[in-house]
Amino acid sequence: MSKTRYALDYNRLYYLTLDYNTDKQKLKVTFADDNAPWPRLVRNVTQLLHLAGHDTPDERRGNSLTFHHIHRDFTLMLGPEPIAHYTIGLDGSLSPTFSRPLTVDETRSMGTFHQFAPYPIRRSSADAALLDTAKRAVFTDIHTHSSGQITPRGLLEVAMQHRPYFYPTALMSEAGIDTSTIDAANRAMIPRIPFTPKERPGVTYPDMVEGIDLHALSKADVRKLEARMAMPADHQSTFTEMEHDGYRFRYPLTKDRRLVHDTLKKVAHEYAAQGIRYATLSFVGLDDPAMLRIVHDTMHEIEQDPATNDVQLRFMIGIPRGFALPKIEELLEKAKILLDSPYIVGVDILGYEVNKTRQFVDLYEGFAKWANTHQPGASLRVHAGENDKNHDNVKDFLKIAIRYPRLRFLVGHGLYGMDKEATRLAVKLSANPQQPHLWLEFNPASNIALNNLDRLGDVPIHYAIANGIAFVVSSDSAGTYQTSAVQLGLAAYHAGLDEAGFALLQQHQQRLMAHQLSYGETAAARIAHWNTPAGRSAFIANLSERLAQVPRATIAPATPADAATITAKLTADRVTMIRPGERIAALTGKRPIILIGASGESWKRIPKGQQRENAIAVDMLIHALGEQCYIVQGRNKPVGLSKVIDQSLRTANAVRAQPLCHVGMLVNPSFDDTQSYTHLTHMEIIPGQPLDLADAIVDHAFAHDGVLIAVGGAAFTRDIILKADLRGIRDNAPGNRTMMLLLANTQGASAEKAAMLHPDYTALDGRQLIKKLYENQPSLFPAGFALTQLNERYIDATARVAHYGYNLVDSPA
Repeated sequence: MSKTRYALDYNRLYYLTLDYNTDKQKLKVTFADDNAPWPRLVRNVTQLLHLAGHDTPDERRGNSLTFHHIHRDFTLMLGPEPIAHYTIGLDGSLSPTFSRPLTVDETRSMGTFHQFAPYPIRRSSADAALLDTAKRAVFTDIHTHSSGQITPRGLLEVAMQHRPYFYPTALMSEAGIDTSTIDAANRAMIPRIPFTPKERPGVTYPDMVEGIDLHALSKADVRKLEARMAMPADHQSTFTEMEHDGYRFRYPLTKDRRLVHDTLKKVAHEYAAQGIRYATLSFVGLDDPAMLRIVHDTMHEIEQDPATNDVQLRFMIGIPRGFALPKIEELLEKAKILLDSPYIVGVDILGYEVNKTRQFVDLYEGFAKWANTHQPGASLRVHAGENDKNHDNVKDFLKIAIRYPRLRFLVGHGLYGMDKEATRLAVKLSANPQQPHLWLEFNPASNIALNNLDRLGDVPIHYAIANGIAFVVSSDSAGTYQTSAVQLGLAAYHAGLDEAGFALLQQHQQRLMAHQLSYGETAAARIAHWNTPAGRSAFIANLSERLAQVPRATIAPATPADAATITAKLTADRVTMIRPGERIAALTGKRPIILIGASGESWKRIPKGQQRENAIAVDMLIHALGEQCYIVQGRNKPVGLSKVIDQSLRTANAVRAQPLCHVGMLVNPSFDDTQSYTHLTHMEIIPGQPLDLADAIVDHAFAHDGVLIAVGGAAFTRDIILKADLRGIRDNAPGNRTMMLLLANTQGASAEKAAMLHPDYTALDGRQLIKKLYENQPSLFPAGFALTQLNERYIDATARVAHYGYNLVDSPA
């Protein structure tokens, strides 16, 4: 009997245990792991696992498979993809001769999607060379962030170099660490660094919190903290989870000035180990003089250290796009000073694209106009096109870029929004391939991790090549997304890059690296005695003095509408307000039909014929439901899906003995007392921020045995679908009567997710949607409802929808 462990993935998070019985020529393969991976990952791996020549195991028990009569050489397969080859020695020992580990993109996909096999790797000798090229192709990390780049283990190692080092007790408890067993002597009330930690709805952390020394933790507890400082590698997540989990658990360390020096040095060492030669880190807070001095002193040490002097680090001034306009204006004024530093190469407007680029475009254009004259060669970046919510974000940025030829412009992500006009501008900015003025920065690991893409083939690398646009592939924070240079190169390989494409990728990296290093060298040449400690110190002192002269922004505090304002407005509109946890008699005993999807701009992007079919499906549903239901819509807008719901409810309720209630859900900061809510009967007010709405909608479905129906949609809808699916909305668990249906015949999130999730979710039109709903949940329909009448119902709904104005079909191609 011999036993060996096979690392299933590059990150060595998941393992297969192989037990070989020599006497019986029997092999037992077990997905055995201490990390307790997402159950769907275990299930999908064990379902796909087999041996070449043994399509199915002879025995299957839970997460273990047994194969009899094994050949002396055998190949372990995961679906159609060989992942390992072993030779059995005379003593029964297993010797590996081939290994093909999974990338983090693959493990996330296998743990999320109901049917996903590893990406295929071609096996010819020429393709073997291409695979080798892919693994060595990425030698820069142009798009990453200072708080997310370091690995969780590296970050905790840095902190634990300090004795003692206190970490918030509340976060430890949240990570599953039993803090009650730690001796009271290790607890202390300590001051924290001056920043506002990321918060979860209903949970706040004051400036002074109880802390526990990290050195009091066991190795198992330290691993629990590590796990919370990165996005899970076994399933997709969302941006809110990244903020609420990964970054919130990192910030007590990454925002601690005492650790910045060692953190940056650790980042440089981790880059050197990967073979990364150049990286640009976005850094929020460089305008703080103390932080500025730490960064500059550390950079000098990195450059002098033989272990890291081959790694060149540069910084971009990070400005969150969600800041108030006066604060953005203040930081852009400070950026004009900071760009004098040889280590700072540009400005990055970063963060989740919940808002439109055009909201701050005038400020950024004013800065670009100044930089074009005073800092030629500087790089200006906007995070744009990361999700499909605001398709004009890239285009609005490129309209600035086209007017300032002495600058370099970087689109962080650029997955969406490259329409004809944006492409025309991008091609013009790329007219000189030797000195392009535009780069697209693709970040496949974060795009998959945060539910913005489902397949690597959808990364628009081929679009960039076809249009002659320079591009790079970056990590977007390797530590947060658990990726590496090798895995990023493999992501480009799986996205379809060939030898010519990889040659272009390497050229683009080399040119951008050379440009930004040259930009820094030019800045250094302007500084007296830059190469001496006294010269550098005097330069930082001068920067600090100039920064202090920039007026601080005056920002009126943004406060949610108070309860009295909300109550008065809803009362005037004859809408009943539902407070958190409150039970409403009119809804008691009834089940919610929650309609989410395309409203506003995402509805406009749907072809007319699809709009018509969507309207028919919604109208059929609302007219078919029984009295034991109520309608919930996630967002209240006067256009798109919301408008269709309102129109259908008016016509349906006009002929019903008991009208259906219509519930809206609204995050308090979004409440607008000038808007009319008269189309609703109830309004549930959600505490938190707009991005918390996705969780609130899924919570409502599970709490009230509801049904989620998605019609098109964009980023919010993708997140709701993902959250509902991962929580098991279709599970057959006792008492779980929730379900989800996704219209797959329409452009947008519902069709995209339907292609990746279980086919039970998919409905192609209103007739199939109602049929699936009735077959699974007949109690939602009135007595006497018959599926044989679906065609008649479709015809009736078509007439009503035409009256609403949705009577157009798509022109033939």
